[in-house]
Amino acid sequence: MKKTLLSVAILSIGFGLVGCNEVDQNGELCRYYVKQDLSTQNFNSALTRLDSQSCQDSYPNGDYMVDQGAAYMGRAGSSLIDIIDATTNENTEGFSSFVSSMQQSKTDTTLVDLQSAAQVFNQYITMHESANVSNTTIDSVRLFNGFTNVVKTSTAIDSLLNGNLDAWIDSDNNPDDKTVDRASCALEYIYQTNSSSSCDDLETTETANISFDDGSSYTLLTVTDPAPSFEFDQYLIGTLADENDSMVMTDGYCFSDYSPAEKGDVTSYPCPVNKGVGDDLNMEEFLVGAINEGFDSILAVVDSSGQDEDGDIRKSIIEFKEEIASGLGENDEITLDHIIQYLNDQ
Repeated sequence: MKKTLLSVAILSIGFGLVGCNEVDQNGELCRYYVKQDLSTQNFNSALTRLDSQSCQDSYPNGDYMVDQGAAYMGRAGSSLIDIIDATTNENTEGFSSFVSSMQQSKTDTTLVDLQSAAQVFNQYITMHESANVSNTTIDSVRLFNGFTNVVKTSTAIDSLLNGNLDAWIDSDNNPDDKTVDRASCALEYIYQTNSSSSCDDLETTETANISFDDGSSYTLLTVTDPAPSFEFDQYLIGTLADENDSMVMTDGYCFSDYSPAEKGDVTSYPCPVNKGVGDDLNMEEFLVGAINEGFDSILAVVDSSGQDEDGDIRKSIIEFKEEIASGLGENDEITLDHIIQYLNDQ
């Protein structure tokens, strides 16, 4: 199974190094060095090279975007081989186990890099799906994009729980840890979902106009446990592209100049992942949009491969979906209410 899809996804895209003779004949030095960087996992170097227009021009048909997406994916700590292994490994006991395994290789830039990888892959697919490009190549990129999106969701869950996955995955041994309750309450509160029970017995407090030195401004939501613990978690509310309130993706805490801080430090806040660079990342898009797009893309590629060996991947994805939203039809989409219920039921 792995050999079939990996050979399609890796070899057909051409991730193997270009031969030296080809480099000499075609002058594709930058393309060659990018392949070397990917092979040696020097992802920063590959991305720096690919920022150059002359380097991009050394690829035909915008194919530099495939290497660029792979470099972002690699820098995020996610290789296709590792992701497929975590998806189908017999030791992976469901989606929650997959989420945990994906966080073992997380980096400081994982969330942003996964978003960048997905954007690049989507751009490539849009450019080429109606052009004269082999179905094998497009399917390969769709597969990369599908798994990138699934990892986006797994990383978003870790972010939502402030890195405290044990409170969710090992809840039986952490019965007094209400991290999941607070996170679910925040999702319900901010997105005004149909779910309404997670905030029972919790206190929610808004603080408007939390500002960072670059002018970025948010509303701070604090969700607090009742006495005697008074444990709390905080979340940023921003008005994103759709002009509705959204939970902003954050990573740890920082001061107003984005320097690192600890939870509870005076004048520290949840730290926006983008740290003032580019658009804020929407938690709902990572939790819901990414998982639906990811599952759909992977199943489409597997179903079109015509290889019985790829059935293990299909089986795992269907089981993941059933775990998240029991009874949901194969073509039905997961909603935020499903995600909240799933978090609470684990």
